[in-house]
Order: sequence, then C-alpha cells, then structure tokens
Amino acid sequence: MDHAKAQYALFVGAQASELSAVRADLKHAIFHGARLNAADFGGCDLLQAQFADAQCQGARFGGCNLTYADFSRADLTGADLSQTTTLRTKLHASKTEHADWTGTDRLTTLGDDPDLKEAETFHYRITS
Repeated sequence: MDHAKAQYALFVGAQASELSAVRADLKHAIFHGARLNAADFGGCDLLQAQFADAQCQGARFGGCNLTYADFSRADLTGADLSQTTTLRTKLHASKTEHADWTGTDRLTTLGDDPDLKEAETFHYRITS
C-alpha cells in the first residue's frame, strides 16, 4: 500500500501485520481492532485516523501526521513514533512501553481520560 490514497478507508479488524503503507494518504481511515504489528506507516498522513483497540506492536509511524488520530486502548509497545506530529493525538489507555518518541512533542498528545477510564472499568454489583 505504499503511496496509496485511501482517505476514509475502512480497515476494521484487518489482519495486516508487516503491512507496508509508506507515505500513504490515509486521512480519516479506520483501523479499529486491526492487527498491525510491525506495519510500516512511515511518512503517512494519518490525520484523524482511528486506531482504537488496534495491535501496533513494533509498528513504524516515524514522520507521520497523527494530528487528531485516536489510539485509545491500542498497543503501541515498541512502536516508532519519532518525528511525528501529534497535535491532540488521543492515547487513552494505550500501551506505549518502549515506544520511540524521539523528536516528537508529547505535550501535544491527550493521555488518559479519567472519567472514560472509570466508565470502561465499571462493574455493576448487586447487593441485597
């Protein structure tokens, strides 16, 4: 998918580990629940792309535009996020251990939303 133009494309639940999508235009694409381990999105435009619940272990996003992208509950363990634009990139409940953020302004990202986290982990208990 290198250099593909796939704005608004749906990749929900895709099994695409080791995918190569270098410099693709994937604005507003939806990768909800996709398996993208070791995928290469280097230099992509992922403006407002949705990666909620995606598995992106070791994926490469270096040089991407991740403005307003949503990685809620995504696994970004060991991912390359160097030199990315992360204006209001949502990282709620995501796993980012050992991710490379070199040259990226983490202060522009959105972290955990405490109210949403409480709602996602709420368990109703019946008491008598």
